[in-house]
Amino acid sequence: MNIGQRRLWVAGVFLALAPGLHAADTESHKTILPEWMELGGEVRGRFEGNTGIGFREGNNDMYYLHRVRANMLLKPASWLRFQFTGQDSEAPGERKPIPASVADGFDLFQAYVEIGNAKASPWSARIGRQEIRFDNELFVGASNWGNTGRSYDAARLMFDNHGYHVEAWGSTVVQPVHGEVNKFTHTQQLHGVHFDARHWLPKSTVSLYHYIRINPHEANEAGNAFARSRVHATGFRLAGDLPQHFDYIAETAFESGRAGGETLSAWAGRYVVGETPWKSAYEPRLYGVYSHASGDSDARDGRRGTFDQLFPTNHSPFGIGDRISLRNMHEVAGGVQWHPWKNVVLQHEFHSFWLANRLDAFYDVGQRRVVRNPNATSNHLYNEWDTQAVWTVTKHIQAILGYAHVFAGEFLHESTPGSNASVPYAQWLYKF
Repeated sequence: MNIGQRRLWVAGVFLALAPGLHAADTESHKTILPEWMELGGEVRGRFEGNTGIGFREGNNDMYYLHRVRANMLLKPASWLRFQFTGQDSEAPGERKPIPASVADGFDLFQAYVEIGNAKASPWSARIGRQEIRFDNELFVGASNWGNTGRSYDAARLMFDNHGYHVEAWGSTVVQPVHGEVNKFTHTQQLHGVHFDARHWLPKSTVSLYHYIRINPHEANEAGNAFARSRVHATGFRLAGDLPQHFDYIAETAFESGRAGGETLSAWAGRYVVGETPWKSAYEPRLYGVYSHASGDSDARDGRRGTFDQLFPTNHSPFGIGDRISLRNMHEVAGGVQWHPWKNVVLQHEFHSFWLANRLDAFYDVGQRRVVRNPNATSNHLYNEWDTQAVWTVTKHIQAILGYAHVFAGEFLHESTPGSNASVPYAQWLYKF
């Protein structure tokens, strides 16, 4: 589909939905569509700037990202639902060539059938192209901040009853192809079981899971051979409230199996403690974070110790500058969140990152190797200061302003040009 055809499609979506947009909050909306159909969607735009790309002074870029999603839900029976989501993602002004992970022409982002009726049975199934996300999306997420997002061709079986939720599924991760229809592939597979218990601990949810990532053709650490990967990730997550206005999240995962033909043994964890120190109209919350992911000490010994973060959403657990993933790293962070007005949330954070193993590499937000320097004398990567404001204008309109500044640490000074970096952005979102 060329650019002109995409614009015609976007215009068609608005023309088709325009009557419902103005009547969505009134009784007259009920006469526009039958009871078994729902239409909706969103339009999102974001200006982003990047300075110091690659930690190189003067290597800057600024661009605009635009995305349209249109949803159609069909409910022919109480136990049967069909969901379709069309998506068009554009990146005008982005440096060429534009990767498919940033821009992708009109495609079916979701197209699935859901079988089950929660009022009649706790069992349900969902089959087709869909989003999959768990908890805070640390290991399995939809990457919605990205311009194209992430969906899965999956078959899921779900059970939800009396405070318990269990899912078992098999899936392949959809690989965007710019200018072509995104087809079903076997390249990246993700299967698993996820269990949530909401009443085992007071005011807390306990999650247990086992995920399996399969790639039939993956490089080894040295990058000189390819082999089948089968990564097993087993973990648990505790999240909830504590006395004295405290809240917490504690998550740990252990990995085994083979990655790129090498034996894998790795682990990672993320731990958050927050407090609402006093009751106020500003609703202040203070919090501290520690994260760790194991690294590897020898790229040629046939054993891999670098943690694999699977398919996460990495904006913004490790800062809104989007510079790092949960892979061979330590993080210490703290922040404050508050409401200067009822519909505005301000958040300020400070992060500091180190390599877990200086003999391994620094990996970016997409888990790609940025730089490896085993001769460096320091493992301190960088510090980052973040400020973000989220303004919920109406229930249909949201605006976000954000700014991140990255202060290069000693390891980056020794291994790269060592320039500081910054990421300002402004995003608007309209849901209909």
